[in-house]
Amino acid sequence: SLAQYEKASIHAVTETSKKATGAGTGVEVLGTEPFTARSHNNPPEGLPDNAGIFSHKVYRFRAFLPAAFRSLLSEELCTMDERAWNAYPLCKTVITNRRMAEKDCSVVIRTFHVEGETRERPNALALPAELLRIRKVVALDVTEDGLIGGRGSPNYSGEEDPKLLRSRAGLGPFPPDWRRTWPGPRLCVYKVVTMRLRGRLLETRLRRWALDKTYPTLFAKFHRSALCSVDKWSRLSVAQLRQEDHKAQKELAA
Repeated sequence: SLAQYEKASIHAVTETSKKATGAGTGVEVLGTEPFTARSHNNPPEGLPDNAGIFSHKVYRFRAFLPAAFRSLLSEELCTMDERAWNAYPLCKTVITNRRMAEKDCSVVIRTFHVEGETRERPNALALPAELLRIRKVVALDVTEDGLIGGRGSPNYSGEEDPKLLRSRAGLGPFPPDWRRTWPGPRLCVYKVVTMRLRGRLLETRLRRWALDKTYPTLFAKFHRSALCSVDKWSRLSVAQLRQEDHKAQKELAA
């Protein structure tokens, strides 16, 4: 359900930040606060007045890049600002580089969560015709190991494999044909990732690396982790999970 997904997402973000941060790399949280549709620039359209949570983070990711990209990009160019407006069922994330204008370097991720439907929506985020023509659709199923590189990949963990999940909350395991046989509630997460980069060669290489490989892998790994950690978040409230996230932010900043 959407309520369960929000809790799973908060917990997964906290755990991902812990794992990815250290030795000057990873995530730095600059601020987290409630927002309304009128209190911040560029929130998702169509939000209620009591919209949701705004967060501002800095990502330092040069150490995680393939060697070919590290030789081309300085540490400054590999430091990105992320501003996110989470107002379920709509979310918007804007990632920019402090050294470059947003029109020259940005990633915008728009997300729409749909609960209870079994059929896919062909244009869930209402893209205009010019973007639909160039859109590439990637279908992500959290049970598919190939999305994270297979069982031999460093991204694979048996603890985060839905096919092996047996939770105290009653979820799992999820067989490969779970979408046809699953009797419980289901949620479909639609994302549109738009990237702008200055420089044709850099844009072509990074766009291929980011949109064709990195983001699908990140999304798949994130949702596998969120689902398989259900016993850690299912009994906690959203407020309790946000308190844990705030505590983790303070510890990482120390």
